[in-house]
Amino acid sequence: MRKPVQIDAIEIWGGTDPHSLLAALETFPDEFDEVKNTAFGHAMRGLARTDPDEAFNQLNGMSDEFNRARITEIVVEGWSEQDPQAALQWVQYDAVTEGQEFRSKLQSIVLSKLAQTDPRMALDLALSLPLADNGIGPEKAVISELAKVDLDEALSMLTEVRNQATRESTYVSLGHELIRAGRSSQAIELAKKSSEEVQYGYLMSLTGHWSWLEPVDLLNHLEEIPVASVQREAAVGIAMSHKLHVALTKEQRESLKKYIPEFYWNKL
Repeated sequence: MRKPVQIDAIEIWGGTDPHSLLAALETFPDEFDEVKNTAFGHAMRGLARTDPDEAFNQLNGMSDEFNRARITEIVVEGWSEQDPQAALQWVQYDAVTEGQEFRSKLQSIVLSKLAQTDPRMALDLALSLPLADNGIGPEKAVISELAKVDLDEALSMLTEVRNQATRESTYVSLGHELIRAGRSSQAIELAKKSSEEVQYGYLMSLTGHWSWLEPVDLLNHLEEIPVASVQREAAVGIAMSHKLHVALTKEQRESLKKYIPEFYWNKL
């Protein structure tokens, strides 16, 4: 759905002259609170690109914790477009946050933005940061973002991550991109490299996406899936896709039936 013209105009205004937009917000009537909040976000993003000190002065004046967190994310993202290293330095050492979880989220915003333009620098910076409390390294954000535009380079970075937990945390993003690229067997191979506790969740996420995107391709690879319960759930997903919008041949239907209990098949 297209954004209203007013929002487009406010977005442009915030990007070109954030100071005047902030001043203009003082004149917005109270009944335009939603537009005012949107405009403030665009102004802060614009400020972060051109005048980060003023952006943080504005942040420091905010008392509402929810809005402060939301605007902090916007400021960090905008700043990352101009000076990602400075933004990351601030997040790591100067940001006033409610805890490590939010700090990790801000780190991911910076690293994801940098990965779009300089993935090597992004990975090197990520590897210089400590692991999060859950044991996952911030390099996850770099690999997941890079997979959208350069899948092979993202896959090559897996050898550089610091532990198995971080490596496995990237698999869902990588697997989805492999399916989109028609490299389905590689997506299944990631499952075979996973620990048992990760393998099931990864495969369920993968096949749910796969049955919607390319159900016939999933059918052709069902035998490669290493977990019987996931094969069954995937087969049901394919059958439901067939009922909605995919025309399977008689041979494909027969192939599918061996994965689905007969009592359930009759209900599809």
